[in-house]
Amino acid sequence: MTKSARQDPNLNLFARLFAIMAKKVIEKFGEEGKEAVREAVREFGESRGRDIAKKTQEAGEPLTVENYLKFYDMARSASYEVESEVSQNHADQKFKFCPIWATFEEEGLADYGYIYCQEIDTALAKGYNPKVKFRHYHHFKDGKPDCHMDFTLDE
Repeated sequence: MTKSARQDPNLNLFARLFAIMAKKVIEKFGEEGKEAVREAVREFGESRGRDIAKKTQEAGEPLTVENYLKFYDMARSASYEVESEVSQNHADQKFKFCPIWATFEEEGLADYGYIYCQEIDTALAKGYNPKVKFRHYHHFKDGKPDCHMDFTLDE
């Protein structure tokens, strides 16, 4: 099965829109544009994180890592392949396939899409609960077979 056949159409459109916009901004404004794209991803991520926190708290639940994933704002598409170990205060995730990253690669926009990957999860965690720390061990771009990430609630 090709990567394209495994794509979620909505995630594919989202990824293409982001990467094409990032490319145009960076081509026009250089390093200043690249930093603006990073800032935009961080602002977007922190805003989403705050929305997830609000939904979690409205349900009467604490802002744990487990609840971060439970109340996450994007339904986990069947297009993803991920191995997860989740507890109340920790999540270790190894994505074997990411439809967003696959789109960036297939469109020849991986360098622009990687900006999103570098910023989004840290910003989401910060917006959700500043005590949740995100660590990105490695990424597909590093030539690894998975994208390995970790969320830990520091108490």
